[in-house]
Amino acid sequence: MVSKSEIEGEKLLHHLLGQTQDFGGAFSCITGGMGGGKTSAMFSWMVYNLKHYPTQKIFFSETYGAPLQCFKLLSKIPKEKLHFLVMENSNVVFRDRKKHLQEVNLNTTHFKSIPIINEEEEVIGYKPDYQDLYDKSIPGKVNIVFFGNRLLWMDFMRFLRHTGDWVHIFIDELGEIVPAGTNGSNWKRVGSFANFAKDIRKCMMKVTCNTQAVRDSDYRVWDKFMFLVFLPGAMQDAKHSRVTQSAIDNLRANPFNEAYISSKGSFGKIVFTDVFNPTKDYNIEAYVPHNLE
Repeated sequence: MVSKSEIEGEKLLHHLLGQTQDFGGAFSCITGGMGGGKTSAMFSWMVYNLKHYPTQKIFFSETYGAPLQCFKLLSKIPKEKLHFLVMENSNVVFRDRKKHLQEVNLNTTHFKSIPIINEEEEVIGYKPDYQDLYDKSIPGKVNIVFFGNRLLWMDFMRFLRHTGDWVHIFIDELGEIVPAGTNGSNWKRVGSFANFAKDIRKCMMKVTCNTQAVRDSDYRVWDKFMFLVFLPGAMQDAKHSRVTQSAIDNLRANPFNEAYISSKGSFGKIVFTDVFNPTKDYNIEAYVPHNLE
């Protein structure tokens, strides 16, 4: 028999994944303990979008200096569904951790960069040409984007709000993009992004993030989430959800991951049944030399 909690969970999940004028976009975050299935949960929604919205664009933000999570997708989708995009002049390279960090070619697409010029007319850096990136991204594929600096994802998401298209953004390790405890210009930058985030629902954007702990991310961004998903090992967030720590601690992790989905005072239970195992390419990492990332 289906419980009341499961019925409510299915209703909230339908709202999160659906695309209607009533629902609009969604800004959500998945949290759970180490090895608690956060990436698999996010990938299950990514595969759902590939199947149900094949004409729309999906963007994925990976971490640097660790095995690329996107290769786990290959246990469910063909390799040609992965599209790697790298900004020109970003110094991003890919290395094989099983071959003594030997550089490898992932058949990447490069998008343009724009020189940053100081008053002495010297080039002091580069910024992304977001329009060129968007034009070169491919609907129906997972567009895995590397700027060489993860903070630039805040600017890219602001750009995407003006495309007029439904877009899907998936962020691994949110705390690297909107870290807690910033100061100076980065404090203002994250605050500006938080102000934008409240309008994601209106902009035909589905933004899904994951993080191990709430405290890793700036509280101003955390306040803007429309949906929170708690997997086994997650910590309670009493400020934003009625899901208790006791309820989270009783979630089952085998054979499939149970979770609570929470939004606007309502919550219910859902189950993630897809498992995304490492494949032979899981040993490849993205790297920015000279610690530019």
